Amino acid sequence: MRLLVFTLAGLFYAVAAILQVAKLGQAESVTGANFMFLSITSAVVGGVALWGGVGGAWNTLVGVLIVFVINNGMVVIGLPDYVQNGMLGVLVIIAVILSTDR
Repeated sequence: MRLLVFTLAGLFYAVAAILQVAKLGQAESVTGANFMFLSITSAVVGGVALWGGVGGAWNTLVGVLIVFVINNGMVVIGLPDYVQNGMLGVLVIIAVILSTDR
């Protein structure tokens, strides 16, 4: 089962890389440097707990939609990259604070 899962994941990584190269028209080693931060931000905003056990696919989908609408809005108004990453970091901190049991 592990071999099957890793094979399937590698296949999906390859398809994503091909689509990214087709979109940009070039291949670089730092092309997807920010994707991990965006994916973790989307999951946390969607309600997935960082310690595990809580969350779901639909919650993550809602988080993805929220984060990418906010991210596209920041691009449209012309904020620099470091401010965009800072705002997404603040969004993660707020989501973690709201999801923590007190």
